[in-house]
Amino acid sequence: MRAKTRVWRCWSRSRCKRPGGTSTGTWPAGPQGVVVWSDQACYILVGEGVTATTANGTPLPANTPVPFVVPSGTGAPWRVSAIQVSTGGTLYAKPINIR
Repeated sequence: MRAKTRVWRCWSRSRCKRPGGTSTGTWPAGPQGVVVWSDQACYILVGEGVTATTANGTPLPANTPVPFVVPSGTGAPWRVSAIQVSTGGTLYAKPINIR
């Protein structure tokens, strides 16, 4: 089974939605992590300048919130990138602080 390449765009720092093409949302440096969930199975990658693929993304089952630590880096904006497994859906992302 081959995954379709779709990445969701994030807006308002709390909700992302697949617009029908590929895109990626970014946040400025600050939060220590992000909780991500989707109504469809997908692969997720979080970091500076990343793009999720089936080879490098973390598998995310549908309707399962998963926290990700934001890797420390250069302080550049970081992004949540996702690629759907088979069916388009809605991806949600909420920046969090662990402490």
